[in-house]
Amino acid sequence: QGELTVFALHPAGDRVALGSETGEVLLVDVADGKLLKQSLVPPQTGPVRVNGLAWSADGTRLAICADDGKARLW
Repeated sequence: QGELTVFALHPAGDRVALGSETGEVLLVDVADGKLLKQSLVPPQTGPVRVNGLAWSADGTRLAICADDGKARLW
């Protein structure tokens, strides 16, 4: 697991998305720190740094931006 590079608090304030320099995206419960979900940005030739996260206004989608120039929805 790499160094965290970015975070985004869910609109409800009950969870936070975290991105790392190795392409990991974690969803963590704010109250107890429990890991709720984990994903990896698929690398093309090596680790892809996550450099932007943003929740939709209704909290149903998370936009993930990486240094490979692509945006993904989670």
